[in-house]
Amino acid sequence: MKLHNGDTIPPEMLEQVQALEAMPDSAIDFSDVPEALDWSKATRGKYYRPMKKQISEEQNGGANVGKAGRGLDELMAELSAEDRAAVRAQTAALKSKI
Repeated sequence: MKLHNGDTIPPEMLEQVQALEAMPDSAIDFSDVPEALDWSKATRGKYYRPMKKQISEEQNGGANVGKAGRGLDELMAELSAEDRAAVRAQTAALKSKI
């Protein structure tokens, strides 16, 4: 059996885990753990923090490439000739204002 990080479980620990799995619930002693009856103040996800993801874009040869790896050239190729001309005209107009 392997752990989530790839390490293997030592044989003596594996025997203990298998013994616990075979044990019926009625054989477990819960006398030192009080049963939780009042769940009114329970909160879900109090300590959960989602993993951070990079969402910034990288620049690749003048074409903006996002997470999906699609560049400006690839997106422009999908447009019709009229749409490409319109995008180029708008880009030129914006560049002239800078």
